[in-house]
Amino acid sequence: MAVSSDVSTGDQATAAQYNELREDVLDAATGHAHTGGADAGKTLDAAAIASGVLAVARIGGVKEMTVAEFQTLTITASGTATNPTNMNDNDVGTDGDLHVVGEYYEVDFDEIRCCNRWRIYGTAVASNDDGAVKLQAYNNITRAWDDIDTISNIVQNNVWSGWSTFTRIASDQYRFVSTIVDTTMGYTRPGEIEIDNQG
Repeated sequence: MAVSSDVSTGDQATAAQYNELREDVLDAATGHAHTGGADAGKTLDAAAIASGVLAVARIGGVKEMTVAEFQTLTITASGTATNPTNMNDNDVGTDGDLHVVGEYYEVDFDEIRCCNRWRIYGTAVASNDDGAVKLQAYNNITRAWDDIDTISNIVQNNVWSGWSTFTRIASDQYRFVSTIVDTTMGYTRPGEIEIDNQG
């Protein structure tokens, strides 16, 4: 139940009313508890958003990532890798190379999207199938990139890796960063990357 009382149009709010409003907002015992119960608002898991990258099962208003949206040609990948725009062009026949650890592809969206899985298509080349790429999401609070998941031992034989799943997160910027280059080739060559939200 709210502590503060209504103020009618034209009335001036008193100091007491202002302080009651602050209590409603800030006091967990008497104010807006975010419990999801009646008169308490929707559940808000503070721990899930403390890092700045949202990690909750479902957040109202946040769009879910789809593979088709990720491959929208108007949202092309950028980054330090060779031919980064090939990574989300819906064409496994075009590839881009990650020559050194730390090179990356980056996809920036106009708004936050949530996702919980991704996969990589390895182009057929003579390789040791031991390259690795990690997924990062931009943390809008710390203004840094958070490591989310890694796909290791990428098979370079015109095949998709299995879907790698992780706790659902939400961000407006995603990076795919080389962590290990294939020891035979001296680089890793993805033909396509897909990311989406499942379930």
